[in-house]
Amino acid sequence: DTGLYAVCFRETAAGSWEPIPSHTGSRYLEVLKIPQDRTRPRGIFRNQYFTALAGSSTLITVAGSRIVTPTKSKIVLNAHASGTCGDNTKFQLAPGTTPAATDLISPQFMPYDTVPSHGTTVSQSLTVS
Repeated sequence: DTGLYAVCFRETAAGSWEPIPSHTGSRYLEVLKIPQDRTRPRGIFRNQYFTALAGSSTLITVAGSRIVTPTKSKIVLNAHASGTCGDNTKFQLAPGTTPAATDLISPQFMPYDTVPSHGTTVSQSLTVS
């Protein structure tokens, strides 16, 4: 993270930590952003609003940053009149939407059920699809 950081040192493991001043006398090391630094977190942007005509089919575009596929990011269409986010007591599934799956068990990698089989050495000419 960018900002001002105190750089400290101690002479021995039992000694006390002391800040190390720079050659200019400053007590802090300043970490700055460079153009290559990414400023937005990965995922769907929050607090987006969409409009659609009731009973119609509408394509919506959801904005985000560096979203990978598959993703854990998601949107919720809340039909409750309050429009409150994050409060389960103020949530009503929007008409025409599919409720989330009740399957809560994550997929498991089964190394002994793969092709080529687990531990097999393959030549460079073998194509695995």
